[in-house]
Amino acid sequence: MGRDEFEKIYWELHPRLLAYARGQLDDAGAYDVVASTFETLWKKELVYPADDQGGWKQFTALAFQVLKGHVSNEYRSRHRRASLWRRLLVLGPEPETSVDSSAHVDSAEAARDWLSRLSEADRHVIALFNAGYSTKETAEILSCSVSAAARRRDRAKQRLREIVNREVSSGDQDTRV
Repeated sequence: MGRDEFEKIYWELHPRLLAYARGQLDDAGAYDVVASTFETLWKKELVYPADDQGGWKQFTALAFQVLKGHVSNEYRSRHRRASLWRRLLVLGPEPETSVDSSAHVDSAEAARDWLSRLSEADRHVIALFNAGYSTKETAEILSCSVSAAARRRDRAKQRLREIVNREVSSGDQDTRV
């Protein structure tokens, strides 16, 4: 694939990939993983997708799979860094992990914390829907049926609801999501 073709792909996919990444990471992390995704796609020396919809859908699905891997790597990296800091700071207590829901319910940081407690598959599905993808588009990206994508979304939302409700309950709040 030549530079001109790659630029076309970049301008087409960048906003979509960035919206997905921003649903899971802070802005700096989102920009980093999207840049890494395009670097990976460039290094693979792929063939430019055919003009038919099937070729473009496959390329888009591949781009999201690569991005998903980079997002997962970022989560693992952040977890390792936090763990290292806790070990290095042995003189201090373990950091408080409960979330004060009254102060953080609207916080993007709290939402990312709650999302990080989901499985990678659940985070992926929720991020796709939060990025504005329809059930049909999500099914294409996940390479599954529309009904399977809807079930995955519903189950992921239920698991997220349970996490949030546990946090709210532990904060002595009676608010349920």
